[in-house]
Amino acid sequence: MSTPSSSTNPTPTGHPGAPTGRAEGPTAPRRDRPDLEDALAERFLRYSAVVSQSDASATTVPTTEGQRELATLLAEELRALGAADVHVSETAVVTACIPSTLPEGASAPVIGLCSHLDTVDAGLSPVVHARIIEHTGGDIVLNAETGAAIREAEHPEIARYVGDRLLVADGTSVLGADDEAGLSVIMELAARLLAADAGGRATGAAATAGSDGTGQGAAAEPHGEIRIAFVPDEEIGLRGVRTLDMDRFPVDVAYTIDSGETGELVEETFNAATAELTIEGVTAHPMEAKGVLVNPILLARRFIARLDPEQTPECTEGREGY
Repeated sequence: MSTPSSSTNPTPTGHPGAPTGRAEGPTAPRRDRPDLEDALAERFLRYSAVVSQSDASATTVPTTEGQRELATLLAEELRALGAADVHVSETAVVTACIPSTLPEGASAPVIGLCSHLDTVDAGLSPVVHARIIEHTGGDIVLNAETGAAIREAEHPEIARYVGDRLLVADGTSVLGADDEAGLSVIMELAARLLAADAGGRATGAAATAGSDGTGQGAAAEPHGEIRIAFVPDEEIGLRGVRTLDMDRFPVDVAYTIDSGETGELVEETFNAATAELTIEGVTAHPMEAKGVLVNPILLARRFIARLDPEQTPECTEGREGY
C-alpha cells in the first residue's frame, strides 16, 4: 500500500523514506507482496492507535506519556520476537539488537535503524483514526461529513497510487505516518529477520506480536549485527535522541526510516535552530500616547520587514539557506 504523510496525505502501507536532499526519486509502488503489505498495515494500525503526539510546552522527556506507552509496546514485541539487548530508558528510548549471523571470522559494519515515537502537533486531534481504502482515482475523501479530502488538484502525486490500497486518517488528525510508518517497517524487518535466523516460522507470542511469517521457513542469508533505536520527541527539536545512550547503539552507519514517498532516499538534510525574540511594549492612553506608546506588534512588523524575503523556505531549495 502507498504515498507521503502530512495532516491529510495518505501513506502507502509500507514504503517510508525521508525529508530533503533526495539521492533517489520516488518510484512506482510495489504490488507483488500482498503478505508484506498486510503485515505492515496491521502494524501501522496498531501503533497509530496509541496517542503519541509530542508536546513542545512540556519540559520532560518524553513530553507525553503516550510515547512511553508506545515505547513499552515496541519493547515487549521486540522481546517476543527474540531480539537481544532490548532496553527502555528513563526517557523512553528503545534500543535493541538483531545479532549477527555471519560465520566465525567474518565481519561486517554494524548497521543502525532509527525511527521516532512521536507524531507532530498540527493543532488537530491527537487521536488518530487510521483506516485502509482502495484508491480508485480522483480526490480522496477522508471525512464526508466535514468535507475533508486530499484533492488531486492540490496533490497531483496521488494519481501515481491509483489501484493501490492506502492508509488514511479521517481528517480530524494527522495520519501519523511520520513516523509510525518507520516504526512499522523496522519492526516488520526485525520480525522477519529474527524468524528466518531462527530457522523457521515465529510461533506463539512472537507470531502474535509480529509478521505473518510468509516465506520465513528457510534460514536467512547471513547478515551482520543490526541495532535498533526508537526515540521520543523528534518533532519538537530532536529532544529525545539527545538522551540516547550511544553505548546501547554502537553502530558504524545508521539510517533514519521516516515518512516519504516510495523509493525516496535522502543522503543529507538541513540544520536548523530556534531563536526567540521578545518585544515589550509601553502602554499609554490614546489621549497621551504620542511619544510614549510603544506598540510591540508594529515593532515586530518592522523587524520582520528587515528580513530578506527571498531567504525563506518557500523561496529556497537544496543547500540554499533561509
